[in-house]
Amino acid sequence: LHPTSQMAKEGEKVSMKCQAESSPSPSYTWTRGTSLQVGTGDTLTVAASSQTAGLYYCQAAVEGFAPVITQPAELKVIMRPAIDIGSKIQFGKIGEKVHLKCNVFSLSKSATIY
Repeated sequence: LHPTSQMAKEGEKVSMKCQAESSPSPSYTWTRGTSLQVGTGDTLTVAASSQTAGLYYCQAAVEGFAPVITQPAELKVIMRPAIDIGSKIQFGKIGEKVHLKCNVFSLSKSATIY
């Protein structure tokens, strides 16, 4: 059983489950990306955040056999966008053109309205 991709609001707990059949029972290791180990056991629970968003893999292993790695499951996080307006105060003469810059960062789809 491959873990399934999920979408959660920032701060929510998310659980992913991995299951393999073997005798003896397998041990499980979870990674975020291809190398950062983040847990063991058949269920991984994390709090959704920008730090935990990404691809997760489950590896099932039985001594004496090559481990099996699942297809990735993606954790997408719905969060408030962060806004960087650069310089808060700008000066100009009446009639001059000015450039207002607004940078928006979000892991989920966002819209910028002026």
